[in-house]
Amino acid sequence: MRKYVLAAVCLICALFFFSSVSFSAGDKPLKGEKFFTRTNLKNKGMLIFFYNMSKVSEIIPVGTAVEMKGFSAKVIRFKKESGKKTYRITDRPAVYRKYFVNKEDEIGLETMSDKAKAAIKLMQVYEGMTKNEVLVSKGCPAYIDVGVKSWGKTLEQIMASNSWYYNVDSRRREMIISFENGIISTIARR
Repeated sequence: MRKYVLAAVCLICALFFFSSVSFSAGDKPLKGEKFFTRTNLKNKGMLIFFYNMSKVSEIIPVGTAVEMKGFSAKVIRFKKESGKKTYRITDRPAVYRKYFVNKEDEIGLETMSDKAKAAIKLMQVYEGMTKNEVLVSKGCPAYIDVGVKSWGKTLEQIMASNSWYYNVDSRRREMIISFENGIISTIARR
C-alpha cells in the first residue's frame, strides 16, 4: 500500500513540476513561423523592451512582417522579413501573443478612427482611446497594477487590468493610464 501512495505522490509532484515549466506546442510560436507585430515595439539595437519606455527612440512599427528565429525560457527571437538583424524580447515565449499576431487584420487598425491611427503612428495616447488602441500605440505597459509587472503576463491578463503604468524614462517617471469600460478615463504623469 505504501508503495502505491509513494508512486501517486511522485506522479502528482512530477505533473505539477512539468506543468509549471514546460510548454505545449500551442504555447509558443514555431521557429520560421511568420507573424506581424501587434504593437509598436521600441528597441535599442537588437533588444526590444518587454514594455515600451518613452525615451527610447528606435521603433519597429505595428504591422511589421516578422519571422520567428528561436526561443529560450525567457527570450523570444525574431527578425523583420525585410531585414537581417535578429531582435530579442526578454519575456516568456508562452506570452508571445501580446507582441505578435498571425494576420495583420487581427490588429484592428482598419476599424480605428483616423485620430487613433495618427496617435498610434506617434506612439501617443489620448482620453477616449480603447485598451486595444493604447496597446497598439504604446505596447505593453511596464506594470498592470501597483507593483505588478506585465513581464510574463498574458495578453488576457494585461487587458483585464484597468490601470496601466508606462515608464516615461530611466528616472522612474511614469504615465498612468486608467480605464473605465475599456476606454481611457484619465492619463496621469508622475
